[in-house]
Amino acid sequence: MDVVSNDKGQMSGVHLKRRDTGEESVLTVKGLFYGIGHTPNSQLLQGQIELDSAGYILVKEGSAKTSVDGVFAAGDVQDHEWRQAITAAGSGCIAALSVERYLVANDLLVEFHQPVQEETKKDITDKDVQMGFDISHRKHKGQYALRKLYHESPRLICVLYTSPTCGPCRTLKPILSKVIDEYGEFVHLVEIDIEEDPEIAEAAGIMGTPCVQFFKNKEMLRFVICTSISLVSSVVIRFFMFVPIFSLLGNGIHFFWRILNELANQRHRHILAKYWTSWCMCILSFLAKHYLMFSNKILLNKGMQLNS
Repeated sequence: MDVVSNDKGQMSGVHLKRRDTGEESVLTVKGLFYGIGHTPNSQLLQGQIELDSAGYILVKEGSAKTSVDGVFAAGDVQDHEWRQAITAAGSGCIAALSVERYLVANDLLVEFHQPVQEETKKDITDKDVQMGFDISHRKHKGQYALRKLYHESPRLICVLYTSPTCGPCRTLKPILSKVIDEYGEFVHLVEIDIEEDPEIAEAAGIMGTPCVQFFKNKEMLRFVICTSISLVSSVVIRFFMFVPIFSLLGNGIHFFWRILNELANQRHRHILAKYWTSWCMCILSFLAKHYLMFSNKILLNKGMQLNS
């Protein structure tokens, strides 16, 4: 009969009434799928595509092909058994892939490639000189540099929010700095001290440090909060897409071999922490390196898809 909401205005249930007894009750649910009608809207296709007696488009079993070459059907209009409750997304994918294969098979597919975006040289203004800003540099600091890069740089922008009393920040900064040194032509690193630039931190919703944000073409791609040293690795691990596992295993075997040698020399007390830290930083740098390579490929492919 009606939807029941809680004190926050959110749906909490459905008010039902039995037709046979008139008894009313509330069924506790958090969501409701509401389907409207079961008659296919296929009148405009009559006489052009083969339909069944109920008006549904007839397709070849297991595909989206219709009776007309090059025409594919998706959704409720060709599915009278399961309808959108189950097959909506899958049906659309089948039809889209069928169209692509048809175009390729008939030499009709035209590919559009996004031109490589070159970083344009901009004149250095008096304020840039005053603020010590140069867009060609890899590493920057402060809100002025962040605003300039956000609006002018085509590179990936890594924004690190820190504070003077933040211990994990001192661990994270050299890791990101090393990555930037290796891939400077693809990324900018901007350090924001939330005590020096509190308005920037407030606008970004920063509640603690260290935090890392990644931007590309004025769009925020990721926001990672690291509230302790144990979470520093998530800055990179959340981004990595491919890791050559044998390389990591090789580093691990080498690490434990060094530990065994040191234990034999009775100097094991500080060795474990020393080599463990070194190995972890090596892995983090390795993962970050691969993330930057693949993120740029993904962004390029994303642009190609938008253009096409």
